[in-house]
Amino acid sequence: MKNKFIETLKFIEDKRTENLQKLINLSNDKLDDLKKYYYDWFKGAEESGYKESTIVNLKHYNLIEEAIKIKQWNDEQKKINRRKKIIISHVF
Repeated sequence: MKNKFIETLKFIEDKRTENLQKLINLSNDKLDDLKKYYYDWFKGAEESGYKESTIVNLKHYNLIEEAIKIKQWNDEQKKINRRKKIIISHVF
């Protein structure tokens, strides 16, 4: 059982970049749904004393949170760039 758990953690880490890109491409609503889903699974596993499941679900939850933060940062950068274009167009 321990080896399967280690394999699962390794698999999650190996697919991290790929899965992060997939998550970033999802809508904000879908990300919020996934975040809640994995949080509920994480809390349920934690309360039931399933340490390995708690860790796996927490890793998924953290990856989803990271995707949300990246999307927010990207959205802010787009807004900044739009403002710059507007300012430049008014100057010239």
